[in-house]
Amino acid sequence: MYQKVSTDMDFVGREKKVMEFWKKEDIIRKSFNVNKGNERFTFFDGPPTANGRPHIGHVETRAFKDLIPRFHAMKGQDVLRKAGWDTHGLPVELEVERQLKLDGKTEIERYGIEPFIKKCKESVWKYQKEWEDMSDRIAFWADMEDPYVTYHDEYIESIWWSLKEIWKKGLLYKGFKVVPYCPRCGTALSSHEVAQGYQEVTEDSVIVRFRVKGRDNAYILAWTTTPWTLPSNVALCVNAKETYVELELHGETLILAEALVNSVFGEHAKEGRVLRTMKGKALEGMEYEPLYRFDAIAYPREKGWYVVSDDYVTLTDGTGIVHTAPAFGEDDARLGKANNLPFIQLVDAQGKFIQGTLWEGRTRQESRSDDHGRPEKQGPACGRRAVYAQLPVLLALRYRAFVLRARHLVYRHDQGARRAGAQQPLRELGPRQHQGRPHGQLCGRRGGLGPFARALLGHAAADVDLRGRAPACDRQPERADRDGDRAGG
Repeated sequence: MYQKVSTDMDFVGREKKVMEFWKKEDIIRKSFNVNKGNERFTFFDGPPTANGRPHIGHVETRAFKDLIPRFHAMKGQDVLRKAGWDTHGLPVELEVERQLKLDGKTEIERYGIEPFIKKCKESVWKYQKEWEDMSDRIAFWADMEDPYVTYHDEYIESIWWSLKEIWKKGLLYKGFKVVPYCPRCGTALSSHEVAQGYQEVTEDSVIVRFRVKGRDNAYILAWTTTPWTLPSNVALCVNAKETYVELELHGETLILAEALVNSVFGEHAKEGRVLRTMKGKALEGMEYEPLYRFDAIAYPREKGWYVVSDDYVTLTDGTGIVHTAPAFGEDDARLGKANNLPFIQLVDAQGKFIQGTLWEGRTRQESRSDDHGRPEKQGPACGRRAVYAQLPVLLALRYRAFVLRARHLVYRHDQGARRAGAQQPLRELGPRQHQGRPHGQLCGRRGGLGPFARALLGHAAADVDLRGRAPACDRQPERADRDGDRAGG
C-alpha cells in the first residue's frame, strides 16, 4: 500500500517529487473543496508586490500565512484561500521613476499620467514567476490562478462599495491627522514606505524666547528641533508635574524648567537669581506674543498663544517647554484637539511656504552661511521646500534676539522626504550672544529693519516691523475655512 521510505538524504529531490504529485493529481485545488459546505473560514492574502524579488523574509511570512488556513482546514472548516497581488503603492512608482529617469510628481505629470500608469502596470508583474515558484517550493497553498489584483476594476469597485457602506452608517468624518509625508512625491507615506530608507542628517535644535504678554522683559524659553515650523506656533507645552522657575538674568525674567537651568546657561547660570519656583500646572494659561503674525493669512478664531501641559514633555533635553504647532507632529495635533487650539498650516503639498508668508516667492538665502550667520549666496525662495527654509526663519528670529541658542543634532530621516540633502545649520550660539548684542538686549525695533535684515527676510523694498505685528493677536481675524484646501499634515 505504501512505498518504502528511502534512506537517502536528497531532501530537495523528494520535495520536487511531492510537488510533481501535487500538480499531477491537482491536490491543492482539490483541498479547496474537500470541506465545501462546512463552517466558513476566510483567508485573504496580504498581497505582495511582484515588482521586487522575494527574499527570506517573504518565505517566513508566507509560511505563517499558510499555517493558519491549513490548521482550520484540518479542523474541517471550509477555507477560502485567496491569493492576491498588490499593484499599487509608492515602491511601484519609485521603481518606474528610476526606469524613466523622472524625479517627483511634477515630472510624472509632465510625462503623462496615463502613460505612467501603463508603465506601472507592466512593472508590477516583473517578478511574478519568481514569486509563484517560491510559493510552490514552500508549499504555500492559495488560489494563485484566481487571485485578487488591486488594480482590477472589480477590486477597486469593492473598495468604493465598502466606503459607501461605512458612510451610510455615519462612520466617516473629515478631520486632520499627522502622517509621514513626502513633498517630493506629493503623497502621504505608510510606515512600511517610511521604513524603506533612512539617512542621517544634521538638523537645527534651537531654544527660542517667547515674550510673555503684559510683562516687560519676561520670556518663556521653549525648545524645538524643527525651526521651520515656528511660524505655525500656537502654544507652548510644559509638564504640569515638573518644577519650573522664573530666573532673573541680565535684566530679563526667563521661564524654564529648574532642572535644566545649568544645561541651558552653563557657567552663566550662577549669575542669575531665582525669583519664583512653581509647578508646571501654575503656568497653564499664561499668554505670550506670537513670533509671527502675517496680515495676508486668514487665522482661525480659536484662542492660541498660551501655555498648555502634557505628560509627554520631559526634562532630558531643551528647556522643559516645547514649541507646539498642531499642523506638524502627532503630539502637537493631539494637544491641538484637546485644547481646541488654532490649526495654522503655512506649508503646501509641495512642502513650500504658502503665499502670504515671508518666504513665498521672495529672494532669500541658500542654506549655507558663514561663521557670522551671513549668507554666502542668494537664491530664489520660490520652489524651495519649508525644511530648507530653516536658516532664513532662524536668522530672522536671531536678528530680533528671539533665538537664545542653536546647536546641531543628528537625526535619521526618510530619504524620500529629505532627498535634496542636509543643509548646514546655524553654528551654536553662546548663551549671551545674539548677533553681537548682549544677552539682556532685545533688538526687535519698531522703527523697521535694516538693509541686512530685509535681505535676510527677502524684503528688499520695504521695512517690515515684525515685532510690531506681534500684539495683533488681539484682533479677531476671519475664520479659516476648515473645509478648504489644506494640504500636508
